[in-house]
Amino acid sequence: MIYIKKLVFLEDSDSISSIIRDSSINVDIITYVSLNPQASYAYDQCNFKYRTIIDYCKDDIKCYQECSNQGLQNFKRIERICAIFEEEIIQLHKIPTLHPVHYSIFNLKFLFDGLWTTIIKLKKIIDIEKPDCIYLYTSKISKKFIGRYAFSNDESIYAEVLLMKGWQIPIKIIHTNISNVNVTDEGCNSSKKRCLSVFLKKYDTLFNLGLIFKREGFIETCKACFHSLRLWHHTPVLIYNFGYNWEDSLTEFYRRGIHPIYRITDESLDQEHIVIPDYEDQIALICKSHPQMQEFSDILGIDVSAFFFNRFSQIIEISIKESILSYYCANKLIQRKKIKCLLLSTREFAISHAIVQAARDAKIPVVSWQHGGGGYAFWPMIPFIEFFNSDIHFVFSKKVALKYIETSQKLGLFNTPVFLPVGSSSLDNYYDKIRTNSHRGKIKNIVYITTHYEENFVFISHPFNPIGFDDNLWIFQKQIIDLARLFTEINIIIKLHPTHHSKEPLNSYANDGKYKNIQIISSEKTIPELLDVADLIIIDHITTGILQILTSNIPVFAYNGFSHVDSEAIESLKKRTYVYEDIETLITDLNKYITDRISPNPSVNYSNTDFILKYGTDISRLNSAEKAVQKIGDLINIK
Repeated sequence: MIYIKKLVFLEDSDSISSIIRDSSINVDIITYVSLNPQASYAYDQCNFKYRTIIDYCKDDIKCYQECSNQGLQNFKRIERICAIFEEEIIQLHKIPTLHPVHYSIFNLKFLFDGLWTTIIKLKKIIDIEKPDCIYLYTSKISKKFIGRYAFSNDESIYAEVLLMKGWQIPIKIIHTNISNVNVTDEGCNSSKKRCLSVFLKKYDTLFNLGLIFKREGFIETCKACFHSLRLWHHTPVLIYNFGYNWEDSLTEFYRRGIHPIYRITDESLDQEHIVIPDYEDQIALICKSHPQMQEFSDILGIDVSAFFFNRFSQIIEISIKESILSYYCANKLIQRKKIKCLLLSTREFAISHAIVQAARDAKIPVVSWQHGGGGYAFWPMIPFIEFFNSDIHFVFSKKVALKYIETSQKLGLFNTPVFLPVGSSSLDNYYDKIRTNSHRGKIKNIVYITTHYEENFVFISHPFNPIGFDDNLWIFQKQIIDLARLFTEINIIIKLHPTHHSKEPLNSYANDGKYKNIQIISSEKTIPELLDVADLIIIDHITTGILQILTSNIPVFAYNGFSHVDSEAIESLKKRTYVYEDIETLITDLNKYITDRISPNPSVNYSNTDFILKYGTDISRLNSAEKAVQKIGDLINIK
């Protein structure tokens, strides 16, 4: 008998029943492969022997280097495609200072990185297994229109890629029952909160005072009202979307008489008074006819042209429309309200970039403020989403400023803003309000702060290998959940990233293990709120969360296996936290610490402030808001 060697991919837990059904009548040689944590857990529940993506790439230094290099190369490829299209598209939108294709770099990076990593993963598995045929089981649906995003997590990029030309092997996609596909329901309360927020933002002063009341209380709100009446320089400033550190500086703006403080948000753009034509057909025509576009039709021998150009056309068309609309609305608001300065934090999409350009064309300064953790690693996407086209960029510290300058130079971005270290008003507020942990009593609450799965949104933005990221994260998460079995008297709170809408497979793993002392939350509580109850903290990704945590003196176990933090920053962090590159060592030391309160490293000092001073804020002065607003006052000539 001749056996056929089959390679079976599973993409979601809903499809496992179809694999079980087919395996019962199959006599061929089959290798089962999980494509994500949900699929892995489904295989585990059914006692299937399977492999994961990391089994094919573990300790592959060449793969690591290839992936890191490709991430940087994709920035250059995006620059080339932007250069091709900006010249053509300016004839469509007729606004010479707008560059909608460049404004799409965030989503284009997802498109380039996502396709490349999907193809390289499949190729590595196929090269090692050498199957006679491939089966992909998926309940995810195919989507023709995604909008401004490169992908959706509800669709199967694996199915899309496997159906492309270039695979020299028979492939069958088995679409299983899609009725169980998870749909995120925000719920009535969330919807009402969002509607209330949109309503309040139409009334700028009311919204600002409401924020002050929520964050600072009644007395500070009264002071802000008093200052708004006492000092009136009529120096209106404009905040775009969520201000983060700007929000925690509102009282200082009122104290110095810099107001009114107007708001412009994605939801507040007036779409009724401007008609914007469709551009997708013209963009698609350029994709097909421009000779230089052939470069982007192939990735590693796979013909991606149909899929790539379709998604690219959607992204760019929406970018043009958003750019025109937001530029028009921002320009109108700036002129009508006589805005003196634009303030913002992040700028991921075309709307924000076009608003920045409107401010620059109106000859008013654009000041951005560092949003989250930065400066302790090479993150090449930061310039494009934090300070691209700003006049001044407030950063948390001198270390951050130097790293941002270094990053910009590596990318060849020499037209950068002035970087001014002012600290973080948000971190100042957290530090000022946080409770002190005594560390002497029994550990009652462990807070585990975890990052989100990449799923379809693979992003090669700093030197680490994203191939197998989700699987490695799942391995770590399971070991933390398993602590609940060893320490039944301790409550373990797992804080997911706010973008982690689904709590699977963590929720199923905890429920199936009958863990009564596990609580899994997402956006229900913030990290600063959890610091009020935490006796010990575990964090698996050293980004923004670590700065928020270090405003407290709570013991911290940090895993650095998913980041690529500079050695200097790690040495600084080790003065305050227990930092690990190895999961097993972390778990062993954690067990000893919980059981006997044995410190893995006696030199760690929970009160050490070296890291937060170098990369966060000046906690000895807590005057970030004063420094930032003082500079804004100088810019707009407030005496």
